[in-house]
Amino acid sequence: MTTNNSSPFDFKTYSDCLRALLLSERGMLSALARELRCQPSYLSQVIAGKVHLSLEHSIGVCEHFSFSKEEQRYFLLLVQKGRAGNTSLEKYFESELQEIREKKVLIQNRIHVQDELKAEDQVQYYSSWLYTAVHILSALPGYNRREELQELLHLNREEFEEIVSFLVSKGLIEETANSFKIGSKRIHLPSGSNQIPRHHSNWRLRAMESCNRRRESDLHYSGLIGISKKDGPKVKELLLKFISELEKLINESAAEEPFVVAMDFFDLKSSL
Repeated sequence: MTTNNSSPFDFKTYSDCLRALLLSERGMLSALARELRCQPSYLSQVIAGKVHLSLEHSIGVCEHFSFSKEEQRYFLLLVQKGRAGNTSLEKYFESELQEIREKKVLIQNRIHVQDELKAEDQVQYYSSWLYTAVHILSALPGYNRREELQELLHLNREEFEEIVSFLVSKGLIEETANSFKIGSKRIHLPSGSNQIPRHHSNWRLRAMESCNRRRESDLHYSGLIGISKKDGPKVKELLLKFISELEKLINESAAEEPFVVAMDFFDLKSSL
């Protein structure tokens, strides 16, 4: 990973990427010049777009900033595209870059998924928000006791046992004495799943109920924005980057309280 919040994936040219990395902290340009055994003025010309970075120096940049394997490949492709001597070669490298961008747009490529439910089990799991609620709350020590969980979700015994039985049978939760813990299996809907609309609507309805309560501790945002066509994909990428960072935070955070995260970004015209 890079030493600041910038990643090669955030840029369409290697000079813009290098500029963001070198100007993020004082002394970075000089430090890189020493490591690459070149003059600082040379790097200044590179980030100004006046000269091109050599491939030898490019791999040195990757090593200096500890790029991941994927970041390194992307950055080197950016350099080769910038150095391309004709339009055909430039288009070739751009197609390679575009393929990487498209793969990263798929959220499941950003989230490490251990397993997926079978199609028939997905239908039941996503039929109600309660299945997800019991599943996730089972990981929280303050909410994972049988009586407390049933009372919190306002379920009668029969409803509660049906949900628990399903989740246990699918390896999503485990029961120990009078409490539950989350199972080893983790699920995430693939992008083409027909269960996605149901999953989103389940939690959007919960969000609407939260809006009606008007609690200061809650956050709700909806807005219609007018931006340029070229900035539309940038907004989407920012949201995907947030999801990626959120996943890291979740993995490192203590399991204490349940929160709901929901976000939308779409072309209004296509929804009319």
